[in-house]
Amino acid sequence: MLGRVERGERACSLQSLITIANALNLPADELLVDNLATSNSTRDGDEFYSLLDCTPEEAAILTKNMKSLKAILKKYTIK
Repeated sequence: MLGRVERGERACSLQSLITIANALNLPADELLVDNLATSNSTRDGDEFYSLLDCTPEEAAILTKNMKSLKAILKKYTIK
């Protein structure tokens, strides 16, 4: 069924969407973000998806490094 939903051959009920989101450990709106006309999601870029397959320790290290790099960029007013 999931493959048919992904290919647009079948619609998915709200309950099925919730079940899929729970199985993927994602908020339901993240499953829809690429299909919305507009989105305020901050989880639609490569940087977010790169963290999905990390261990919690790897994600913590990468997040800490990103924050440090952001502080350096702000210090030198690089946007």
